[in-house]
Amino acid sequence: MDDWAIGAAPIITTKRANPAEPKPDMDLFPPEAMFEIAAVFTFGRGKHGAHDWRNSNIPWGVLMSKALRHCFAWLGGEDLDPESGHSHLAHACCDLMMLIGYIRNRDQARYKSLDDRWKDGKIDDLRQLEMPKPPSAVER
Repeated sequence: MDDWAIGAAPIITTKRANPAEPKPDMDLFPPEAMFEIAAVFTFGRGKHGAHDWRNSNIPWGVLMSKALRHCFAWLGGEDLDPESGHSHLAHACCDLMMLIGYIRNRDQARYKSLDDRWKDGKIDDLRQLEMPKPPSAVER
């Protein structure tokens, strides 16, 4: 049986490895954004149930893909998700927050098993690519 089903607390702590390290400043979150993100989670609760994402087996790639689709919709000029009426950016944030939750709990086998990223070891090759220089204002 999964830990959430039996009421175990999530792995969240305010303890720091280095006590000299400051605690996160939670008051730095922009309230407008947090309310919009909460509205999307509330929409999801109505559609899927409260905390459904914690008990679902959503592959990491699916969450990233959903976040990117919302980002690209926003980049394409669509501010609001047509289904929910909420911000595409808030939807992307929700997907990324769920993914971070999975990653932070990856020591639990069920979350680690959802890591479906393609890992070919060539990310360092991509980092070495030289980005093209943008045209100067005169060339435009």
